[in-house]
Amino acid sequence: TAALARAAQEGKDVYVGTSPTPYNETITLIGGVNLYGGYDFDQRLSRDTTAISRIHGGTRAIIAEGLTEPTSLSEFEIRAADASEPGASSYGIWIRNSTGLEIRGNRIISGRGANGIPGQPGAPGLGGQTGIRGEVGCETLCFLCELACKECRPLGGVGAGAMACTAG
Repeated sequence: TAALARAAQEGKDVYVGTSPTPYNETITLIGGVNLYGGYDFDQRLSRDTTAISRIHGGTRAIIAEGLTEPTSLSEFEIRAADASEPGASSYGIWIRNSTGLEIRGNRIISGRGANGIPGQPGAPGLGGQTGIRGEVGCETLCFLCELACKECRPLGGVGAGAMACTAG
């Protein structure tokens, strides 16, 4: 970002060398300042097609806002960080109101968006319908009574331990 500000003051472009180590910062582009990656400084600023200039920024790795002058972003691997705030997004290049921006020969990788904000609890459901009348109960533990009487219903009023049948 400091190199872009200096280039803007001097009316120059920025040429970025290749490196296995990425530039770890969010870059805010400046209108009229071109940013070119993929250069090998050991070979007198020749372009190296096998090496990559990498920018690893925040959730907005590159910011382009209000660029009306011709501005080029070329030959970078651009990687944005994963979002962590609920509902937040991740952008490799975030662009707003920029008619002068040219993006060419880049590999752009956005991070993961964060989970959304939890929703509100739903309204209570409607009441259920009135139930129907139940059927006569059946004593299933009294299988002897059932065999003798061919009926399956409990009888009240008989003394403890005794079984009674309604039919003989």
